[in-house]
Amino acid sequence: MSTFHERALKHAVQTNLSVLAQPLQEVLSNHEKGKYPSWLCDFVTQKRAPWDLYDAYVLLAIYARWRLGELVFAHVELGEVPEADAEVEANQRLLKKLPPPFSAVVDRSADGDGILTWSEALSEFSEDSGEQANTPLEIGSTKSSRTLWHIERSQRLARWPYGSSVLVVTYRTKKFESWFGDSKEALRTR
Repeated sequence: MSTFHERALKHAVQTNLSVLAQPLQEVLSNHEKGKYPSWLCDFVTQKRAPWDLYDAYVLLAIYARWRLGELVFAHVELGEVPEADAEVEANQRLLKKLPPPFSAVVDRSADGDGILTWSEALSEFSEDSGEQANTPLEIGSTKSSRTLWHIERSQRLARWPYGSSVLVVTYRTKKFESWFGDSKEALRTR
């Protein structure tokens, strides 16, 4: 059973496949050759299976918006790598080591694995990020469609991928057209 964000992503890619097929194949090839920053690829998704056109679409969308300055990233050194998703208490203990102004709550019942909060404006982000803000937190592996959905819905996302001691936070600097396109039809079958 696929999630609504997986269906929306599939709809967006399939609807535009005649235009996207070649660029997405190039993204897949460049990904396999290691031409994108590894932290960015881990931010998009971590999965055991090879990347597909949908993962390539998400990487292309995020990479392009980053290069245009419409997405900015902050890298927060934690000095610890995450445990398995199910290890809620262990991950909470590790996240208590976040440097100020950050704090996090691991809550697998939330939209994601928890919430990351900061108590003052971040220099990497514009003034629009506010003095205090929070964002969904995804720990370990995640689906590329979920990454895109979080940024689309919340304008922010924090990712702490497996094997990484760095928590990566992104912020959308301005509103832009939906990455999912007109996917109302895909969402109807929830």
